[in-house]
Amino acid sequence: MRTRAWTIVLAGLILGPLTAQAQELPLRLTWVDRTGKVISTVGEAGIFRSPELSPDGKRIAVHRHEGQRGGDIWLDDSRGGLTRFTADTSQTEDNASPIFSPDGGRIVFASLRNGKWGLYIKGVDGRGAEQLLIESGSRKMPMSWSPDGQFIIYWIADGTQWVIPATGKGAPQRFLDTSSTHAQISPDGKWVAYNSIGGLWVKPFPTGTGKWQISVNGGVGATWRRDSREMYFFSTDGRIYAVSVATAGTQFMPGQPQALFRPASIVTSGTTYYPAPDGQRFLVPTTTAAENTAPIQLLLNWPAELESKK
Repeated sequence: MRTRAWTIVLAGLILGPLTAQAQELPLRLTWVDRTGKVISTVGEAGIFRSPELSPDGKRIAVHRHEGQRGGDIWLDDSRGGLTRFTADTSQTEDNASPIFSPDGGRIVFASLRNGKWGLYIKGVDGRGAEQLLIESGSRKMPMSWSPDGQFIIYWIADGTQWVIPATGKGAPQRFLDTSSTHAQISPDGKWVAYNSIGGLWVKPFPTGTGKWQISVNGGVGATWRRDSREMYFFSTDGRIYAVSVATAGTQFMPGQPQALFRPASIVTSGTTYYPAPDGQRFLVPTTTAAENTAPIQLLLNWPAELESKK
């Protein structure tokens, strides 16, 4: 039986099946408009995951993966590049998932140290000691910081999400049940979007009745415009969608999702994009191959394909 050769087309790069190695292609942090047109790039290429903007849109934090050793968090600098924010040591195997505080002065992040996953807070200026919020043997990642600065939502490996005081004083409280992830509190502090069974949902924050489904064909990685009047998500069709938001008291009224653009990136973990505060630009890790005007072709199973043409 002849095996059929096949390809995948992504942003001008033609690939075969996406393997772990293929997913480690260099990426460049790229600003694009709502149509996906490139505006500018930030720093050099690297294996970037989970880009995050400060609430005022002036600072960038991102995890830069470095193979088996995990990786560190990097911040943009005044020269248009990136500088290391955390330092991987013999006791630290991974620093990831940075989330800015509402005032932009601190970052909460996940770190694997001495065999335990913990959440740490560190000042953006690098001064002062890190603050340990919580640690255990279960993998965990911060998801969202409440706009009043009081609470942090985080995810653990069993699929539940929890809320913990940002001061670290007080026990965490279970917030969302199993099979949920990526809880994102709206900037006005009234709603939280999250992924769960059936797609993307919104419910009142921190408590309240009602739950609204935002996407019917799947959707992950919700984010909000700074005024909470529009939200965005990454769909299973590979596009970024925008959803207008209207509210009336305790009622949440989402509009019809509108397709914006298809990111030219290969990222399978972490957030694949982040919007500017006004929603007119998006920061996406983009494959450097997408910068080439001529496509590169990689054909798999080529001996079988030649045999079929004899």
